Amino acid sequence: MNNAAILYAESYVVSILLLTMVHSWFRRTGDHSASGNWYSLMLKAFIATFAFNLVWSLIYGGILPLDDPNHILMYVFKILYYLGLNVSFFAWTGYCEYEQGGGFYHDQEAFRILLLPYIFMGLCICTDYWTHLMFWFDKNGKYIRSNVFQVQMGMFALYLGVTGIRLVAKARYETNQSTRAHYMALGILSPLCVAVSWLLADVLGDEVPVISVLSALSILYIHVGSSSEQISIDKLTQINNRQNLMEHINQRIRQHDSGLYLIMMDVDRFKQINDNFGHLEGDEALKHVANALKSACDVVKKRPYLARYGGDEFIIVMETDDSGEIEKLKANINEQLNYFNSWSSSGYTLMLSIGVCRWEEGMNRDALIERADENLYKVKSEHHKLLDQQNEAKQHPHA
Repeated sequence: MNNAAILYAESYVVSILLLTMVHSWFRRTGDHSASGNWYSLMLKAFIATFAFNLVWSLIYGGILPLDDPNHILMYVFKILYYLGLNVSFFAWTGYCEYEQGGGFYHDQEAFRILLLPYIFMGLCICTDYWTHLMFWFDKNGKYIRSNVFQVQMGMFALYLGVTGIRLVAKARYETNQSTRAHYMALGILSPLCVAVSWLLADVLGDEVPVISVLSALSILYIHVGSSSEQISIDKLTQINNRQNLMEHINQRIRQHDSGLYLIMMDVDRFKQINDNFGHLEGDEALKHVANALKSACDVVKKRPYLARYGGDEFIIVMETDDSGEIEKLKANINEQLNYFNSWSSSGYTLMLSIGVCRWEEGMNRDALIERADENLYKVKSEHHKLLDQQNEAKQHPHA
């Protein structure tokens, strides 16, 4: 029995088991976000891809013997493997793109353009039995890659490389340390995995399964880093939770290069949403508010830190020497909420009361939060008086 073939097959079995465990762990998080969907697709595609090549390796190594070394099954499973790599690395790029906010994959026109090279590569793979553009088997059944394989790996490296550069650039302006570390790991490790796999595939030849091993280990490393980040994430709104917020405020008080502001917000008349529409709809309202806050923060160059403080209360921590930047952020927040209200058919209007406090020398974390809470209470009181007056005017228009 071919010992090299057994070792080759065993490495694929290990890679499949590793990715299956990662997918199982990921499913337990219940993450149905856009980036989560791409991540799930990537894992499933890699598992299927490696399973196809596992079967092929058993046939090629003589463990599952065939009478004809050029049997069509040799082509079928290898073609499925290369198609699987196409889907896997496209999904990996999609996951990276959506982790940083959608980017090229979010724009439908750009998405179609980016998809074209993968479609072309897929056509080359599907017709390989006749064209041998990707690979072929000689009369003795020896597997030989063609130059189009190099084009495919180069395409993977280019896509993940461009996305990786953008992730690393975004990490520079990320105030959350765990998110920054996640962006850096994803931005560096993803293209590095392809580049090293590509290089070693040429140096070591076809007998060493470098793509499966390096991909599985890279994804496992990224997953572990992402899992540590998830500990600090609020499960409902998918923004930072209170525990992480407390640590972040302490850190920023100890070291900040410019003015430090704490912006505290809560949803106006949130109890009425729960009472009139139910707690499930209340949860949806909080998600919409969190998304609006994220969108408002995303346009700020040095991205502010956003967290859910508890219930319907949210906090933004921002560093700036220009108080006008705070006013711009507040305007962005209201603009995002107004946009939601303009198309929503939920039956209620989402509005926020916003209190702002600038850190002063000698303030600790609790004092800073308490001052922001006091300012929020003043704004909220005035805001509710205005809302009551508006409701009164609607009920008695001729009074």
